[in-house]
Amino acid sequence: LRVEGLAEGPREAAVADIARMERLIAQLLTYVRGEDAPWTVEPLELAALAREVVMRQTAMGRAVTLTADGEHLVRGDRDHLERALTNLIDNAVLYGDRAEVSVTSERGEVVCVIDDAGPGLPPDQLEAVFSPFRRLEASRSRATGGAGLGLSISRSIIERSGGRVSLSNRAEGGLRA
Repeated sequence: LRVEGLAEGPREAAVADIARMERLIAQLLTYVRGEDAPWTVEPLELAALAREVVMRQTAMGRAVTLTADGEHLVRGDRDHLERALTNLIDNAVLYGDRAEVSVTSERGEVVCVIDDAGPGLPPDQLEAVFSPFRRLEASRSRATGGAGLGLSISRSIIERSGGRVSLSNRAEGGLRA
């Protein structure tokens, strides 16, 4: 209620702070609920799910593209896998300016790759960033929000669905999830 009484400049800053707090609370609740959250495992077409996430991102004016052809069936909880994809794509856009998403099948496995154009990560941090509450202060600003839970949540969801997630620096620059 107090925000409504503020002048235009301070009001925008307060609204942005509230939005960051809401994201933080949502991430904390997702993390705390973890294994207790209800799961409905079903066959899913991963490219179609990725297409929905990418369409929402582009509707927000973000530089996100998708390359996918054919059918790519996986088993998992739709809402949770959507959360994992959203977290990974959000990171690519926030810290790497853009996200190039591809869904393919390789040697009988469905592979979803998310590339960005950012600075990448120090090699000794590629695994460490999956730890809860881990943020790399040198390259990641508090202004972007979050509590360092997005990658931890994504890994938990993907592994619970029978998949794997890792990060690597790309030779041409940027990070690959």
